[in-house]
Amino acid sequence: MAKRENMRRRRRRRAIIRNRIILAVLIVVLIALCATLIYVLRNRGNDSSAEPVTTEAVSDGQGETGGENGETNPAEEPTTGVSTTTPVEELPDTFETEPDWGEPTVASTGNTVLDEANRLAAMYDYDAAIELLQGQADYSSNQDYADAVSNYETQKSQLVKWADNTQITHVFFHSLVVDPTAAFSSYKADEYNEVMTTIDEFCKMIQSMYDRGYVLVRMHDIAEIQVQEDGTEKMVQKEIMLPPGKIPFVLSVDDVSYYEYMENTGFASRLVIGGDGMVTNEMDLYDENGNVTGTVTGSFDVLPILEDFIKVHPDFSYKGAKGIIALTGYNGILGYRTSDVSYGPGNTTLPEAHLWDNPNIEEDKQKAKTVAEAIKNQGWEFASHSWGHLDMQTMAEDKFIRDTDLWEAEVEPLIGETDILIYPKGADIGSWRPYDDPNQLEVTPSRYAKLKEVGFDYFCNVDGSQKAWVQFGTDYMRQGRRNLDGTRLWEAVNGGTDRVSDLFDAKSVIDPLRPEPKTE
Repeated sequence: MAKRENMRRRRRRRAIIRNRIILAVLIVVLIALCATLIYVLRNRGNDSSAEPVTTEAVSDGQGETGGENGETNPAEEPTTGVSTTTPVEELPDTFETEPDWGEPTVASTGNTVLDEANRLAAMYDYDAAIELLQGQADYSSNQDYADAVSNYETQKSQLVKWADNTQITHVFFHSLVVDPTAAFSSYKADEYNEVMTTIDEFCKMIQSMYDRGYVLVRMHDIAEIQVQEDGTEKMVQKEIMLPPGKIPFVLSVDDVSYYEYMENTGFASRLVIGGDGMVTNEMDLYDENGNVTGTVTGSFDVLPILEDFIKVHPDFSYKGAKGIIALTGYNGILGYRTSDVSYGPGNTTLPEAHLWDNPNIEEDKQKAKTVAEAIKNQGWEFASHSWGHLDMQTMAEDKFIRDTDLWEAEVEPLIGETDILIYPKGADIGSWRPYDDPNQLEVTPSRYAKLKEVGFDYFCNVDGSQKAWVQFGTDYMRQGRRNLDGTRLWEAVNGGTDRVSDLFDAKSVIDPLRPEPKTE
């Protein structure tokens, strides 16, 4: 509470200072205008060639000038703050706070090429760093490059192979709570308290994991499909080479569709491409009647926040690895209403058809496709979370096939093909036994065959009971995921089983604005 109160005081002081500056500017402008007017009036009769008096547009004091249709120039948007058409003092505290990620891992040398090589080396990609420097025209005469290559080779020689690829943890989140006050007082407060994580909590979690030596890897860094001499496919484990003490982990984010039910409840609204070309968030602001009054732009969810962190600490990423974005399709993707079935002409024979209308559906599809390509270019991967977020183990066979076909028809064309399936509701189609085990009664051969036909080789369920669970089948890999959310935090804080102590201290992470969970 003291921290919040101090923040409010700082905001009030900033508002007072800003208002005083605005007032001073207006007074100066007014004096200048009056002086100009007096001069013109005095000289009008003496100078028939006098130019008409004109004035330039005056800034509103927040560093923004309106363009056509009220748009702002992306180049003028703050690089670390928020682009907004709403006065900053009207925004929640979260928008004004910025994590302190500490000193950058890689200091700038003033040489762009050397800085990029150092960044690659910090990500443990020493081969790429060496190739970059040795490919420079002046390499043979540049002692700095030669010294750097020698240093990279020494560091590379000290790497050790991760001992057991079945012991790689996989953590996951849902979209982050931007405004805890709004989220935890909304009609879905209990659900949000259970399965969501706030921005403040997420930032503390990844800082703690970084401090403890965790390093992001891709699922494809753990194992990959290789075609054998006889033409069959085999899932083959790969070597992960890290400095001693470093711990690989995988991260994913579920339901990055910014569902309609999340509107006006304290979450970001969509992913967009910012003025710097990087993917960031937009968040719509609402009045008391639920009408949108403006939009703010900033790092309000896992993707841009993690990008911010890795920019400062590239050694948190193994060879550029980021996270996995898991998407459904029924409400569209990435905050855009792209589903033909739900928002467009669709297929009138389906019960889901025509639930909502989106007259801009084709424009939304193109925007989503552009943002998805930018996300992949930044090193992120996409996963199917099914089309309709239904339990793939218990749903009827005809619905299972229809749902999988809808994913292929409506989502895959926007994001491209993916070989990762993150089961909705965490419900695997089978038990812990291998998919091809004769005793695997939970999974039908036709259901697994359908998923393989679509192109899935990596399958993720939810299992928070253990730190890591990885299974390598003949032609697939399965991994259990750990939910880092309100359920796990309250469980640890209130004396239950602490399932997160290897990652962070729950008591120092839990947001003070998170309400106590209801007990039955």
